Amino acid sequence: MKFIITTGICLSLAACSGGTSPDAQTPDKPVKTAQNIQTAKTDSVTTPKFAKLGQGEIVNFPGHDVYHHVRAADLPSGVALTELTLAPKMLGAPPHIHDDEDEIFIVLSGK
Repeated sequence: MKFIITTGICLSLAACSGGTSPDAQTPDKPVKTAQNIQTAKTDSVTTPKFAKLGQGEIVNFPGHDVYHHVRAADLPSGVALTELTLAPKMLGAPPHIHDDEDEIFIVLSGK
């Protein structure tokens, strides 16, 4: 089974903010809102990057290799794109929690 995993993407504003409202922000961790996301600007220009499946920087993860196509540090958005191939019924990682990001799994083939 082949997966592409993206990390660091906020699927909803509630997920980004931990489900709190803008009134409940803390000084060290402001809540992301539609307004500040839409008006955020960057002074840098991102160079397009092309990667083929099965190619890229390889990081050995226990049980399988992980290809890093785009690292979170490569983009102002913090989005990362990685690829891994899993044996049938194999989990990509043991159960874990991310406090500030979401993971999205896309099955390219298999079930």
